[in-house]
This record gives sequence, structure tokens and C-alpha cells, in this order.
Amino acid sequence: MTTSDRHNPAAVHSFPIEEAERSVAPWFSLAYHEQLERKEQRLREVLDPSLTSLIEPILPSPRIVGHRNKMEFSFGYDDDERPALGFHQRGKFWRVQDLNRSAFLSDAANDVYAALKQWAMRTGLPFYRQVDNRGFFRYLVIREGKYTGEVLANLVVNPSGYEERVEGLAAELVQLAQRLPALASLWLSFRRSVGDAATGEESRCLAGSRLIHEKLLGLTFLISPSSFFQVNTFGAEVLYEKLRQLVSELAPRRRLVDLYCGSGGMALILSPLFDELIGIDSDVESIGLARENAQLNGINNTRFICSRAKQIHQVLSPPIDVMVVDPPRAGLTPKAARNVLRMAPRHLIYISCNPHSFRENMRLLRRRFQVKHIIPVDLFPHTPHIELIARLDLIAG
Repeated sequence: MTTSDRHNPAAVHSFPIEEAERSVAPWFSLAYHEQLERKEQRLREVLDPSLTSLIEPILPSPRIVGHRNKMEFSFGYDDDERPALGFHQRGKFWRVQDLNRSAFLSDAANDVYAALKQWAMRTGLPFYRQVDNRGFFRYLVIREGKYTGEVLANLVVNPSGYEERVEGLAAELVQLAQRLPALASLWLSFRRSVGDAATGEESRCLAGSRLIHEKLLGLTFLISPSSFFQVNTFGAEVLYEKLRQLVSELAPRRRLVDLYCGSGGMALILSPLFDELIGIDSDVESIGLARENAQLNGINNTRFICSRAKQIHQVLSPPIDVMVVDPPRAGLTPKAARNVLRMAPRHLIYISCNPHSFRENMRLLRRRFQVKHIIPVDLFPHTPHIELIARLDLIAG
């Protein structure tokens, strides 16, 4: 898609999507420029009035179709009790609308999706019914490297009552993987609990590598079935480039702390700007991947520590020149926010995917910080969701 297409009202409508996918893309019928205008307006309505003058123009996603590097699909039954793989219907969580092809994945990823769907249908095993926690096939998670072409598939199943079939099915999946050249990593995960989450209590890599690769702003990153990575690679490049620009204007830049660092993306991209970087995350797997990513890219000025945000005072001490925080949708917990205040970094970069939790955190953080910039970034075309970057400076004294 060209730059001019981003704001072309016809651009969205020239890429039709199946009805099932509208449940995860409720704004698809809106022209893209109108989506951006609505997001900016919603952000202004949510934030405290004293901050709205600091909001800069929204940065659009470079692509609005084929842009997602991760999709989670649910197995189930449609309104006519036919087996389906797609998305839960709005207002009917027990029903699944069938999907043949996603407009938001690449052709290679769609081919993997179609092959695994057809195979699941042929097995004759029941799809999952959430209302009574019965059925074998539960979820199919597709992840891909947009710049590498590598596809990872994770098939999440409920093995209860089907234990004697698992090994035979795993062997069939290995054979299927050999016929799909784009499928670089195939996983089988087991989930017995009722909760609606496309992850397993235990997982096995059946074929290919345990990880796939993605490239971002000149660096290479490893991705596992469950690791965090921004779902829009092209939008993430816009976000991280803006982050890099903001940070490059700050001084001094001796020491950076990346709180909620995940697998190290932001810390590693900012590494040339600092003498020392410390990444902190509570997820053991993410910290392991962050260390692998640093080694893979030959970056030696980073340390990654496994710790909860509310306990950073136990592993960190001032001074900190810049702290980057990218918390979950719920935002910083009160204790984590107080710890940020205690650390008193000279500059705080807050990245948020939820303006509501950002607003609540700002009410506490503004006791010691002054907000300088708020920059919305669209990582989620066709949805009401928005990402933002805010720069805060420590108030002297």
C-alpha cells in the first residue's frame, strides 16, 4: 500500500474482508482517514483537559491490510452447528463464525492456516464447546515474520479424553509441516482449564525451529509462541522510530531502564544511544529471549533482569537518565507507579495501549513529572484501539 493509500477513503473498501473478521475489525467499513480522526478525538475525550494541548497529530500505520504478525483463531460451532474455525460472534461467545482467509495475514500465513484447518476437519475430532469445556481442538495461533517470511503455528488442544490419540495426531502434523515450506515452527499445546486464552499449560515443538525471526529497524528478533511482540510490525517501526527520535533529544544518556521490557525490543533499538541499558520484566521466558536477542545482534551494553515492576527498588538504584515503561493494558499498579516516582528518572517515556489507564497513571506521576509530548500511533487499524508515547520530565527540586 502506498503512502497516498493511507488516507484514501476508497483504500479500505478495495480490500473486502469476510464477515467473520469484522468481529475483530469493527471499523473496517470506515475510510482510514476517518478512523484516525475518530481515534484522535477519543483520545482527547479521555485525557484530562490539561493534557489535550500536548497531543500531537496521530501517526498512521504504514499498512492497513496484511499488517498483523499474529492472529488467534478459535475452534467451535456456528449457528447451524457446523464445525468452524474463526472468531467468536459478538454477543454469542459460544458461537464461532467460520473464516476461510484473513485479510490481515500474508498469503503464506493464510496457506498455513488453511492447511491446518482442513487437517483438523479431516480428523473427525470434535471442536471445542466453551460452555461445557468439551471438545479437542481449541485454538490456532498463527505468528509470522513480515520481513523474514517465517510462519509459526501453535495448535492448542484439550487432551482430556483423547490422550490415546495425541501421538498419532502429532505424527500427522509433522508430515503436514513437511509439505508447508513457509511453516518454520509448528507447536502443539495442551490446555485443560476453562479460561478463554489461546495458550497451553504445556507445549511441544513438533517440527522446525522453536523460534521464528522478525526484523525491525535493522535488528533481528526471536519470537516464540507466547512471547510479546507488537502485533503490527510496520506500525511498530513507526512507534520505535519515534521513540528513538524522542530519546535522542535527551541528555545525558548514560543509563536507561526499560521497565516491562518483554523480549528486549525497545532496549535493543535504543542501545546505541546509551552507555548502559537495563531491561526488567517479570516473565522468565521473555527475559531469556531478550538475552538471546542481544547476543544475536551483537549488543553488549545491556543487562536483563527478571523482576516484578513493584519490586524494582530491590534491583535498581538511582541515578537513571531515562526510564521507558510499556505496561499492560491495566497500566502501572499504584505500587509500581510509586516505585517509578522513587527512582526519579530524569526523563520518563510512557508507552500505553490504553488511554484510560494512562490517564489514571498520569494523575499520580504528575506529582513529580511534567508531561511534554503525547504522540498517538495507530498500531491497530480498523479497531478503536490506539497506542501512544508520552514524554515526561522530572520536575526540578
